[in-house]
Amino acid sequence: MRMARARLLASSVFVLALMLGALVGVSSSTAAIRTDLPAKQVNRVLSEWRTRVDGHPLPARRRDVLETRAVAQVAETKARVRSVKVVGSAQGPAVYLDLVTTDPASTLRRADRLVFALERRPYLGGWAVGLRSARGGTVWTAGHTGNWGFVWSRPDLEPVSPVAHW
Repeated sequence: MRMARARLLASSVFVLALMLGALVGVSSSTAAIRTDLPAKQVNRVLSEWRTRVDGHPLPARRRDVLETRAVAQVAETKARVRSVKVVGSAQGPAVYLDLVTTDPASTLRRADRLVFALERRPYLGGWAVGLRSARGGTVWTAGHTGNWGFVWSRPDLEPVSPVAHW
């Protein structure tokens, strides 16, 4: 059961990554391009994620506790938390983290535990993480809720991404 769920999630992530790549004009033949994902595209994908998870009440005290817990999970990555938002969903709380780093590759190498923690209780409603460079442009973003997920990274960061394209 767990294997089937992982395959379904992986295939969903791959399809969404292809769609996202098509939106920004990235193809396998342009892998050498080192551009940040346009803010408009990031907002579109995150908006889709929010519509899938948002809409259920979450008490303010519980939200604050979960936000603090999510921020604590980020510490190992050496990234700075730009913003954190926890929302209620039908499956449980969902978290969005917006991170900033001066060294995206190093941060992503350390992000395995962060992603692992966000995939577990109490964030059963889903998770999304955006990683920005010090210049402010998004260099990596990923997330999932239910059987829907997405991942995008700058081509040079794909080898160190804690979420793989399958």
